[in-house]
Amino acid sequence: MAGCGGSVSSTASKTPASTVTGSKPPAIPANMSGDSWSIMQLGTAIGTGRLADVSCPSPNACIAVAAATDVSAITAYSWNGSSWINISPEGPIGTLSGISCTSFSVCMTAGNNLGQVGANTGYSADPNGVEPLAAEWNGAGWTRTQTANPSGNGTLTDVACTSATTCMAVGYTATAVASPVVPLAEQWNGTTWSITATPEPSGGGKLTGISCASPSACMAVGQNGPAGNSTTFAEQWNGSAWSIVPMPSPTGSSSLTGVSCSSADTCMAVGSVSAACGSCSTPFAEQWNGSAWSTISIPNRGAIGSLASVSCTLANDCMSVGYELSGTAQPGCVSGCGGSRVPLTEHWNGAAWSAVTTPNPGGGGALDGIACTSPDSCMAVGMIGNGASGTGTTSASQPLVEQWGATS
Repeated sequence: MAGCGGSVSSTASKTPASTVTGSKPPAIPANMSGDSWSIMQLGTAIGTGRLADVSCPSPNACIAVAAATDVSAITAYSWNGSSWINISPEGPIGTLSGISCTSFSVCMTAGNNLGQVGANTGYSADPNGVEPLAAEWNGAGWTRTQTANPSGNGTLTDVACTSATTCMAVGYTATAVASPVVPLAEQWNGTTWSITATPEPSGGGKLTGISCASPSACMAVGQNGPAGNSTTFAEQWNGSAWSIVPMPSPTGSSSLTGVSCSSADTCMAVGSVSAACGSCSTPFAEQWNGSAWSTISIPNRGAIGSLASVSCTLANDCMSVGYELSGTAQPGCVSGCGGSRVPLTEHWNGAAWSAVTTPNPGGGGALDGIACTSPDSCMAVGMIGNGASGTGTTSASQPLVEQWGATS
């Protein structure tokens, strides 16, 4: 639920991709049993970086995008049911943090026009100037769509589409370098993007995740206040206006990074809460029942960690991904936050969360995005390496993809 953008025309331009077309991909193998995670091979064309998000309109059709790359371009990969293929556009465009696909040939991405902005802007505006970015995939190539840039700097962190002509993207903006950021939302009507007014919480805030059950029912989550001293935050779209939805916050500094709504009345949001020292975090979740949010505890296995994204196919079936620290990490910053990052997945069965065994790639890693098409089929993406999940990457990091349900 995200390098520097090169010169790109302000008008939308189509960039050719590699061998993928909009034709129907082959059928997925029949061995998807939904009982384990497995690491997928991405092939020799995969470069360095971190995959930030993935969207799967069907089990055998997924598109994943990268948060930051060495060549400062959108990096994208498609899954056709049998292999991953590099479908990156030619030339630098920007950095992507969210993607939503309504079919194998209709996707919208969201991000910004600079590299690693999520890492270097913190809670204030980037002094170099950052503009929201969106790009559309048509099954054969990418087209940069002109966003409605707010006054000052801004970035889009996530996007949710209910049809090819209806999308909502969220993020944050600031009018001055030292000023707090405030929520940002933009709506796509199939032709143009327009800013939809979002209420500003006291002390500022940002939206980092969105899910839409219908064009008139979206829920966006994030944080209120600066990093290290924030509380959970949510806004709801009713088809004509955004409104702030009250929600409880656990003790400490908390933020939400992902949300998934299986219906307008059922949503699950995930994130992390840090102790007073601000350097250690533990995962937590909140649930929306149509009228109020409530906090749901996640079993702590003794490790520090965070949940970055969640996907719910049913009200009683959600899968969430993130990372935890192995080694000697102690909750509450008792002994610091040492240890290596390893992927973390948690499953919601309608009554409780439970940890799911997740393969650990050599060198550690983290999962940042997930898309499930059924309780038996999920795709999760992230990075191999010990860099910070959700905060950019280093040249030593490599994309990571794990699949739920693939057994041999």
